[in-house]
Amino acid sequence: MKHLIILNILLLYSLQLFAQVYLHPQGMAYYKEGATLLENGDYYQAEKSLTIALNTLKDENVYMKRGIARLYQEDTVGFCEDMNMAANKYFNLQSSLLFNNVCCEKVDTLYFHKNMQPASSANFRYFEEVKYPKYDNENIGIFHDIRVRKDKFNTEYGRDQSNLGKNYLPPDKVETKLLGTTDIIAVYEEKDSVKNYLVCTKSPKILNQTKYGFVKNSLRKEIKNQFYNLKVEENVDLTVYYELYLNKKGSVTDIKVIGTYPEVDIAAIKQSLEKVISKEVENYPSLKPAIFKGKPVNFIAIDYVTF
Repeated sequence: MKHLIILNILLLYSLQLFAQVYLHPQGMAYYKEGATLLENGDYYQAEKSLTIALNTLKDENVYMKRGIARLYQEDTVGFCEDMNMAANKYFNLQSSLLFNNVCCEKVDTLYFHKNMQPASSANFRYFEEVKYPKYDNENIGIFHDIRVRKDKFNTEYGRDQSNLGKNYLPPDKVETKLLGTTDIIAVYEEKDSVKNYLVCTKSPKILNQTKYGFVKNSLRKEIKNQFYNLKVEENVDLTVYYELYLNKKGSVTDIKVIGTYPEVDIAAIKQSLEKVISKEVENYPSLKPAIFKGKPVNFIAIDYVTF
C-alpha cells in the first residue's frame, strides 16, 4: 500500500508545472540539484538540497519534491508538513488530495445555499472542506464558491501576495507567470474552537495609512539597529515577516514572527524580535476588522519589515 501511495505521488507530481519562481540563482540551483538527486534515488541528499533551496525559493513544487524525499525515508510527519504547505498555503489540487488522504484523520465536506444555509450535495452554491490533520492540533477550513473564478493565490510569507502589508517584495524581485484560477473564497485555521481566517470576503483595512507608515519606519530603524547582524550579505535586503492576530473588532491581540526572506536562523533571537515588534505594533492605527459573508471574523494578517 505504501509503495502504491508513493507511485501515485510521483504520477501526480509529474503533472506539475513550475508556476512561479523568485529570480534567485542559488535557490534555483539547489532546487534543480535536489530534483536530480530525487530522481536518482538519493532521498537524503535530495531533502538536504531542497531544504536549502527553500531559503530563497518559495514554491509549492519545492515542498512537494521534499515531501516525496521524506516519505521515501519513512518520515511521514515530515511528508505531511510539506504537503500541508503545498496543499493549504498554495492550494495545489494534487497536494490537497494527498494531504487529505494520507495526513488527515478525516475530511468533512459541508454544503450551503447562497444564503449560507445548509444544503444538499445535489443543490448548493458553496461548499466547505474541514480537514482534521493527524499530526497537528489545528484544523483547516476552506470555503469554495462554485460560481467564482479568481486568480490563484498563496498565503505563505515570502511570496508576492498582499495582506496587511501590501506587496511583500518589489516587482523586480519576482517573476510571475500564469498561475490559473481558483474558487476559494475563505480559508481559516481552527484551534480550541477558535477560527482565525487567513482569507475572507474583506481583509482588514488600515484606516490611517500615514500613521501606519510612521510606525513601520520606526520599526525598521529598531530592527536595523538591534538585529543588523542577521543579514548574511551586506548588499542584500532582509525581510522579517510576522503574523498579526486580529480580533473581530480589528484590534491586535498577539504577534508571531514567522520567518525571514532570504531565510536565516532566528531561533535564538525570535523572542527578542517579537518583543521589539510587539512594542511598535501597539502604535498601529485603527483597523477595520476582516469580514466574511457580512460578519466580522478573527483574522491572521501578515506584515513585514525590510532592512
